[in-house]
Amino acid sequence: RQIASGSFNKTVKVLNAKTGDLVQTLEGHSSNVNSVCFNHDGSQIASGSDDKTMKVMNAKTGDLVQTLEGHSGSVRSVCFNPDGRQIVSGSVDKTVKVWNAGRAECGQTL
Repeated sequence: RQIASGSFNKTVKVLNAKTGDLVQTLEGHSSNVNSVCFNHDGSQIASGSDDKTMKVMNAKTGDLVQTLEGHSGSVRSVCFNPDGRQIVSGSVDKTVKVWNAGRAECGQTL
């Protein structure tokens, strides 16, 4: 029902998929947002940025849930696994990190 998009203006825009109307603007990154992904039930949005972080936000309220830090380069890709327990991030630092979504901890670096 909604679409999220990252922007070079450091925000994530959430749009109504049917009408295209802006639902909300999520802020918190200090640089370009390269990738966004909803979790399995649409309650959270993960975003990856040139600021080398991932942010997880409440999709309904826009509140910041957690910031994931550990990459040494821009985060270019983010994705929740199907059950929402893990988030995977890919970076220009040539690593892929698998994060525990509930504890904001990196469980594995590939």
